[in-house]
Amino acid sequence: KPALSPRLIQSGRKQQSHGLADRLHGAPQVIAIKADTRDEAVAFFASVVNTLPKGDSERIASRTLVVRSRSAWEKLERSTTPLVLVALFNDRGGVGLARSKGHTVVVPMDRTDGPDKGSIVLASLDRGEAQQALLEMGCKASHVREWARTARRSMMSLRRRLAVDQTLQSPEWSTSGSAPDLIPALLLGTWQDNSEGDQRAIARLAGVEYAEAQRRLMSWAQKPDPPIKLVGGIWFVVSPDDLWTQLARHLTSADMENFERMAKDILCEAHPMYDLPAGERWFPHMRGKAPVYSNTLRHGVAENLAFMGTHGASNPVAGGRTMSSIVQGIIWRVIEGSEGDWRIWATLGQCLTALAEAAPEQFLKGVQACLKKTPSIFAALFHSDEDPMFSVSKHRGLLSALETLAWHPEHLGAVVSIMADMVELDPITSQPPRPLASLSSILHPVLKNTEASADDRSKVLGALRARRHKQ
Repeated sequence: KPALSPRLIQSGRKQQSHGLADRLHGAPQVIAIKADTRDEAVAFFASVVNTLPKGDSERIASRTLVVRSRSAWEKLERSTTPLVLVALFNDRGGVGLARSKGHTVVVPMDRTDGPDKGSIVLASLDRGEAQQALLEMGCKASHVREWARTARRSMMSLRRRLAVDQTLQSPEWSTSGSAPDLIPALLLGTWQDNSEGDQRAIARLAGVEYAEAQRRLMSWAQKPDPPIKLVGGIWFVVSPDDLWTQLARHLTSADMENFERMAKDILCEAHPMYDLPAGERWFPHMRGKAPVYSNTLRHGVAENLAFMGTHGASNPVAGGRTMSSIVQGIIWRVIEGSEGDWRIWATLGQCLTALAEAAPEQFLKGVQACLKKTPSIFAALFHSDEDPMFSVSKHRGLLSALETLAWHPEHLGAVVSIMADMVELDPITSQPPRPLASLSSILHPVLKNTEASADDRSKVLGALRARRHKQ
């Protein structure tokens, strides 16, 4: 696996890089560098030294020693040769005295170490720069977007992701004793801290009151290399891939059964704003029409199901079941629960793309079943009597999900058949997008909106014509 490059470690940190370089060129001093972990702070220091002009880089690197014990420090600080000493041990009281003996002292700090005053505090990585750095490292283009997102949230998570043997990089929070604290976050992904419905969902999965679950989660969020973070009132998992890799083995049958019930409850909730007259839906909270669960939680569960479905085809969890089989069951039960209620489909909106990716066959079968009902509940999705300035197309999420599945040749036939049926439901007077436009773009002989070959597209179009002729 590629080593982390200096450009990646310094992505979006130009100000801190220049500040460290200037201080290394100055008189002996104490330089504190604060990051999520001390290892990241040391990596940043090394990357800056390595990218200095050759002469300066060699001069500083040849005098730098990483010191991991107090006893070794006490010996080295007596040296008459000016050194750059990196204090990588816990009992660091008084290390600044080495400065008076002509040494530069570097103090790597993590989020549990003292105040930030006077420290070089590392900013989060810039995602765009990180993507370019990952490409230059030789990473596959299909991975860099996801990995740059991971790196921005946690450099240590990316380091584990790129490790040759990830078991050698197990974090503190991956032990069986810590797992119960993090299982709710693992299964739900993200949620609003101040939403009562979201709080109940977390408490139900944690088996304790929300205040206790929150306290446990906060303790992990404040540690070095945190698996979860709380920003702006929103909890989120730093790296789903990392968390699942480390904790999936600790899931129990009870955990999965609770999650299956919880996921159905969350995803089958219809937003109460659809109970209001069309002209009053633009600000439902003012009229006391707020959903039980936040949209943040709904998206978190949907995205988590997509991750489980695409990464868990052969990954067994509790009870010998695979993640993908569990996800397929959840998606089917959600569709069964929403078959007669267009409001649920409208509420899911952009979550539908994640659900379609989670279990494509179950999703397509469910949509086909809904289309066969008379009248079809999807007709209501296309009907629009709301002010276009204060509303969005209720059918946009469903079309987006189908367009995503159309990229896969094995699903093209089913998607085209469904979209053709939807064309008949579209009154044209509703807000775009149009099913006919989506269908045309997928089957276009030149435009690339599917991985299916031109021959496969032609066969699908022929099958559609034959079906229409029979009707």
